[in-house]
Amino acid sequence: MDPEIRRRWRTPSAKASQSDQYDNLSPGQQLKKAVSDSHVVGDTLRSLGYDVQQADNVARLDFLRQWQQFLNRIEPGDDAALFFAGHGVEISGLNFLLPRDVPRVASGEEEVLKASGLSLSGFLEQVRERKPQMMLYVIDACRDNPFVNSTGRGVGGTRGLTLIEPPSGTFVMFSVGAGETALDRLSDGDTDPNSVYTRLLVPRLKAPGKIGDIAREVRREVRQLASRVNHVQTPAFYLPRAR
Repeated sequence: MDPEIRRRWRTPSAKASQSDQYDNLSPGQQLKKAVSDSHVVGDTLRSLGYDVQQADNVARLDFLRQWQQFLNRIEPGDDAALFFAGHGVEISGLNFLLPRDVPRVASGEEEVLKASGLSLSGFLEQVRERKPQMMLYVIDACRDNPFVNSTGRGVGGTRGLTLIEPPSGTFVMFSVGAGETALDRLSDGDTDPNSVYTRLLVPRLKAPGKIGDIAREVRREVRQLASRVNHVQTPAFYLPRAR
């Protein structure tokens, strides 16, 4: 599966920014560009013909209600997309996106964090049941785990999200590969309103082309830009296995 991103996709996208306001995280764990990322990607999807549903800085229950509305709009054979910017963690080989009101958790409280987060694999399965022709997920949520302390102890993997195997008809793009972290900004003086990944993704989405080619070009450009500040960031993308 390597569909082309066309300018007149007729089906909904969901756009959810879960950062810039995390109620229970310290000032040093807040992000600065996720809401802006969400808005610029939403504007880009509108220009491609998507009907965009947007939610900024929403708590878990509000997110789930937004997600249910999104699911209810997907018809068999549709093309749809989800963009998420914010914090995410890997726990026991599963990926969880973190809503605004995620609580502080300590070492040994993995189940608390699982129950408080948003299961990415659950989202993939719920969309699969709606039988879309193609579902695109773009996840810019691979920062340092906010629940790991300076000794490396805490809940979940220390950085990034883990590998996934998407269902048929699904294309998943992560802003970074497994075990790496995505840059919110190049430095404290970085005035670009968007994250390193999103600022390079948006121009590629605007140009016609196959999504696999877009993902490869974004990976190359992000890797080059991050290397300027001696950071390793190699975006990943995942296709269903050939049967």
